[in-house]
Amino acid sequence: MRLSSFFPIVLAILIGLQLSAQTVTPWLTRGDASVLLSPQTVTAFSTNSSNANNTITLNESIGYQSIEGFGFCLTQGSAEVINGLNANERAALLDELFGPDGLGISTLRISIGASDLSNSTYSYNEVSGDVNMVNFSLAGPDLTHLVPLLQDILAINPDLLILATPWTAPTWMKTNGTWIGGSLDPTYYAAYSLYFVKYLEAMQSHGIDIWAVTPQNEPENPYNEPSMLMSASEQTDFINNHLGPDLQLAGFTTKIIAFDHNCDNTAYPISVLNNSPYASGAAFHLYAGDISAMSTVRNATGKDVYFTEQFTSSNGSFIGDFGWHLRNVVIGSMNNWSRSVLEWNLATDSNYGPRTPGGCTECLGAVTINSPTSFTRNVSYYIIGQIAKFVAPGALKIDAASGSSYIYATAFRNADGSTVVLAYNDRQKTEKVYITDGINGGFEYDIPKKSAMTFIWTSSAPPQTPPAAPDNLNATAAGSSAIDLSWSDNSNNEANFELERSPDGSSNWMNVANPAGNTSSATDNGLSAETTYYYRIRATNAAGSSAWSNTANATTEADQGGGGITGTFNIIAQHSDKGLDVINQSGNNNANVQQWEVLNGGGDNQRWQVSENGSGAYLIQAVHSGKCLAIFRPNKTNVVQQNCDGSDQQSWLITDLGGGYYQLENVENGLSVGVENADLSNGGNVETQTFSGATHQKWRFEPVSSNRISPDRGQLDSQRPRSDILLYPNPVQDRLRITLPAGTYRTAQLEFFDPNGRLVQTYPLEEGISGDISVSVQALPVGTYVLSLNTSGEVRYSKRFTISR
Repeated sequence: MRLSSFFPIVLAILIGLQLSAQTVTPWLTRGDASVLLSPQTVTAFSTNSSNANNTITLNESIGYQSIEGFGFCLTQGSAEVINGLNANERAALLDELFGPDGLGISTLRISIGASDLSNSTYSYNEVSGDVNMVNFSLAGPDLTHLVPLLQDILAINPDLLILATPWTAPTWMKTNGTWIGGSLDPTYYAAYSLYFVKYLEAMQSHGIDIWAVTPQNEPENPYNEPSMLMSASEQTDFINNHLGPDLQLAGFTTKIIAFDHNCDNTAYPISVLNNSPYASGAAFHLYAGDISAMSTVRNATGKDVYFTEQFTSSNGSFIGDFGWHLRNVVIGSMNNWSRSVLEWNLATDSNYGPRTPGGCTECLGAVTINSPTSFTRNVSYYIIGQIAKFVAPGALKIDAASGSSYIYATAFRNADGSTVVLAYNDRQKTEKVYITDGINGGFEYDIPKKSAMTFIWTSSAPPQTPPAAPDNLNATAAGSSAIDLSWSDNSNNEANFELERSPDGSSNWMNVANPAGNTSSATDNGLSAETTYYYRIRATNAAGSSAWSNTANATTEADQGGGGITGTFNIIAQHSDKGLDVINQSGNNNANVQQWEVLNGGGDNQRWQVSENGSGAYLIQAVHSGKCLAIFRPNKTNVVQQNCDGSDQQSWLITDLGGGYYQLENVENGLSVGVENADLSNGGNVETQTFSGATHQKWRFEPVSSNRISPDRGQLDSQRPRSDILLYPNPVQDRLRITLPAGTYRTAQLEFFDPNGRLVQTYPLEEGISGDISVSVQALPVGTYVLSLNTSGEVRYSKRFTISR
């Protein structure tokens, strides 16, 4: 045999052996509960073609968030009933839940004081006026039941992450003096912050370290027992001026996670995260809203998001709850940047207690403790088990595209090199699914109706290594409350970066953001004026973290007051580069305001005189008519011009968002100016909307006469070219031709965003490039996308396009 023919045969044999080594183990939970988290017949990768109707395509080169963990809320009531088991049964249950060969719970959420599933309402200090916390004590239900159980759990899993959340402050600190509703009296902000510090110290004295806290459970729900209201501005004040500094001063690195409520309100967490240097992320529930809100907040802030609570009802069905939670809570949150998934209560008795008098009467625990010798596993046990047993803390969420609307999927790569795919079949019949990594072929498997399968295999690729360290970190002030950061990304295998800030560059480092992998810029918002901040950054993936970069520092600018804007301006939308424009240059009351291209300073119907009204807000007058920007009373959303009377409907709060952009919030309705449906065209309607931080709600003020905006920033914006991106063909199949606007860009790239606002592809541009370029979109699935031109970390132009094949 000739050598030239021998080597291809040997190579084929080796490839075949490598593929056969990729044995896949499926684990099934059927919607009818006839099979529960059970291993199925193994299969293996093959290069054979597939005729399956459903394909899940993995791309391990595209990474998203790293995973913190999965688990439940361990209420005081849960601890009490678990401790009621006999010693052998209790030990067996804990090992099953937290041991390495069991369910693999890696994160728990506990309450600071009572939750509604505690045996009574209580706090750790009900001595009225004790602002120095002399009488603070864990003694009571938590020290009796919760603390000993946590100690035993930590003996099984010392790496367990614990998130702690209060349902209420002590009653004497509240505006209504009761357990239900009311708000935190500002008089006691400092005392309540000390309450948190004392709590962390007390738990630490019992060997329990708290990984993170949220300032308030469900801060918009005044009906639970216990409960407490806390608005976004109140939470920002409490974190920035009390809790954040006090935790640092006490030497704690405990994360502060904001919000902890439903997905129907993105404005609240965006406001807190963009205005607090201490808040590292936001937590969500899904009793209202859509799970995509997590992506909205993550994309608007650059900070982490966590899913921290969802209950299953004693009145529900296994098949219904299992499917809904798999689709939305587990797969849905993982595909929207969540770093954790926590279901609600870990355990109850057979009467769904213990609970407070006003607590939940139908909350089904993951397990029901029937007697000292018996417990039952319920639906949320299997909801969490379907992912927690296989995806380890530190795993990297990787790209997984399902070609079917009824096959829901998400995928991960663990640090040990194993790959995990979780798929749920939402149809009323068995579906054959083909899973492929695009390199080593794939495999087919039948998923029963309304059922979930978790597939796990060891990749043929070498184990992942930690990424290389970023360098050339630079910090630049972006106004009085923000600092822009940029760095050199020296790796192509990071999941994300960890950005930390320090007041002195040598101590008290705290995490402020976790920018996505393959990015090189971020903005730190919510800072104090005329203050120096120090930064460092490192890259991380499932295998570990790089070394830290160099340290960079910058000093924020002086506060001009109220956003620092008075004078005459064109007010330009970030997403479209078009300005506020009174329709047809009308001088009439209630004439609509639209967006329109502004050339050479625009007409007087595009010029706006901004002045302070004496109450911290602003009046914005059209130069051509002298009338004020206002909301139209019949619907209170359309933006119009009206005769100026200084009313709240004509008063606007102007908030510096950093990077030269501002939020315009109406005093009367609390909504912010935005372009309807993010329209990019001339004539797009301008209205007020719930603020999400999207680019069609961000505005820059280009001076056309004297003002107090930064001269450098005004000059940069006024020199911006006014032409637009041209895309063709549109719709496109394989390659998109792009005509770039005239101009020279030092640092620029094209960014492709999917319908959920997630960055899915980037295309760096060479310095000085202009004219036509061609970009492949073959790797993107069919759908509608937004292409943005990002120059020096700022989006200059955006345009929608559609991929159809």
